[in-house]
Amino acid sequence: FLLGLVNDILDMSRIESNKLELHPEGYDYEEFISVLRTMFEPLCSRKNITLSIKAGQIKDKILVDKVRFNQIFFNVLSNAVKFTKKGGKIEFILSDLIETNEGAIGKFLVRDNGIGMNDRFKSKIFQPFSQEHTDLINQTQGTGLGLAIVKNIVTLMKGNITVESEEGKGTSVFIELPLQFVTAEQEETKAVSSG
Repeated sequence: FLLGLVNDILDMSRIESNKLELHPEGYDYEEFISVLRTMFEPLCSRKNITLSIKAGQIKDKILVDKVRFNQIFFNVLSNAVKFTKKGGKIEFILSDLIETNEGAIGKFLVRDNGIGMNDRFKSKIFQPFSQEHTDLINQTQGTGLGLAIVKNIVTLMKGNITVESEEGKGTSVFIELPLQFVTAEQEETKAVSSG
């Protein structure tokens, strides 16, 4: 928890001083989904939460900062696990992939049927150190920085994130990210440089 707190504070410091940078590289989408399953299936299993991953298909490698791309979905899914009660349900969905001149826009959805949020808290969820206080939340550890960091990473990637939530009924997080694909030429260049 303390290590996570330190890392989150360092990230916020970089964000506030405009020093958070992206380092894009080729990322196999199936590898990303495999990492999600490896991390979150055991967490959900411990709470008897049903995790549904409707990953869709992205055949080409995407050109993203792997660490920051993972960080977006790790944070959002971690929140879903934290705030969904035993026996609940969480979904990760690639709901659409819209082709553009530069690549595509990926539309992702993380949805749970957890405790949800009231309107007052929902209005400030992207502010640093924002945490709602309920019996369930008070039992969990968190920095209150996760969604603030996610919002900034998504913005840096020229994407968009919105949240819909209803107290007692769950939360849906919609993330739109412009995606570029690794070209065959880039793959060849990388192979030559690493060989």
